[in-house]
Amino acid sequence: MIWLAPGPCSIPNFVWRAVRSANRHHRSKEFFDIFSQTISDLGRLCKTEGKVVLLASSGAGAMESALRSICPEGSRVLVVTGGPFGELWRQLAVSSGLMVDVLSHRFNEPVEVAKIEEQVKKNSYHAVLVLACETGTGVLNSIQSIARVVSGRSLLFVDACSSIGVIDILMDDWGIDVLIGSSQKALMSPPGLSFVALSAQAISSLRKDDIGYLSLKGELDAYAKTGIGRFTPAVSQVCAVHETLQFLLHRNYLLPYQERMKAIGGWMKIMGQHLGLEIFPKVPCSALTVYALNEGMKGIDLRKYLEKRGVFVLGGSDMVGDGIIRIGHMGRICNADLRQFWITLVDVLNSKGLSEDVHKNADFQRDLLEIPEDPWGLWDK
Repeated sequence: MIWLAPGPCSIPNFVWRAVRSANRHHRSKEFFDIFSQTISDLGRLCKTEGKVVLLASSGAGAMESALRSICPEGSRVLVVTGGPFGELWRQLAVSSGLMVDVLSHRFNEPVEVAKIEEQVKKNSYHAVLVLACETGTGVLNSIQSIARVVSGRSLLFVDACSSIGVIDILMDDWGIDVLIGSSQKALMSPPGLSFVALSAQAISSLRKDDIGYLSLKGELDAYAKTGIGRFTPAVSQVCAVHETLQFLLHRNYLLPYQERMKAIGGWMKIMGQHLGLEIFPKVPCSALTVYALNEGMKGIDLRKYLEKRGVFVLGGSDMVGDGIIRIGHMGRICNADLRQFWITLVDVLNSKGLSEDVHKNADFQRDLLEIPEDPWGLWDK
């Protein structure tokens, strides 16, 4: 199966080797060193001198942890939503006992920063909750611009699960207070590990009465005392992310990895033009391609046809609708996978009478050669 979902993504062999060799006790010195290095490297990836907390959860767990640890019950927050993960921010905020104002924007467009500025000038918010990339639509928001209008007025929480490692996010320089990421996307590791990076202001806002499983203060206190968290960590996932960060940061593959994802996005746009498929988001993130499907196509049907032929992609959520398909650029994707995806897509559309046969076109072959080969070829042997 060729796995082109925008998370969880296909995992390189060198990461799987780290998972298989993770048979070590979480209280051993060896794992302490891996745990400490992973936290340090995540801070480096996020461009922050603040604290980083690892959690044995998906990204949603980290979102809830940040809300419950920092926002007092009954405090007011602004949720910016333009898709299913913005809606998740809203649901988690409501379930955390917060007063929630919602600023919605079109599914295929980034939020207008001026509208956020208007809201934070007019109202007093404990926090503003946004996404760097809405994975459900592929839209990229301008976090730097948002931070500029929020800073000094409210804490800024950013869900960056599908953009950490894909684009540069300068947490300290931009003024982000809470940055959330997870293991299963650009960090190309198994799901089940997330992290929360915290500014000094966010740390000073941590609730002292919060002692639950997801308490960030509880974890930071434990780190200071013992060097590790209060509960058994996700050992295999920590070892996997540690190995990925060694690869990206210490062996200097971060930039080639990011450039490759951009190149895949450019290729997908060109290939879509061969079939009359338009890019859905007006400002796309290089983590994924989202195609707006033509009349007569349904995402759920197209997904099923592709999966039967060995290619796994995702469609739209119930919130966004069935008129899109989503193809990830993150993780272990080689050019042969891209070629096979496109040939399979064309064959499926041809069989339904929805496309002309273009996959043997010289332009197709030439355009694919423009993509740099995967930067971990030697690692994947």
